[in-house]
Amino acid sequence: MSNKNYINYVVAIDSDDVDTNFKIKEYNTYISYRKYIRKWLYYDLIPSIKWQKSDNYKEEYGIKLRLGLLISK
Repeated sequence: MSNKNYINYVVAIDSDDVDTNFKIKEYNTYISYRKYIRKWLYYDLIPSIKWQKSDNYKEEYGIKLRLGLLISK
């Protein structure tokens, strides 16, 4: 890919010890595509699939569009 486009592949598991004693609460998988519009301005397009324990691990599909900017010296 060019120096202005990035793809990240992520598989994640979410757990905590507050009420579940480290039992798995959620599985996530997504691909993040980042495109730089300017040197300091970018957007991420993130399609995802999520399985939550509270929903009996039923598949949930989603998509996010995130706009970001880089602040540096």
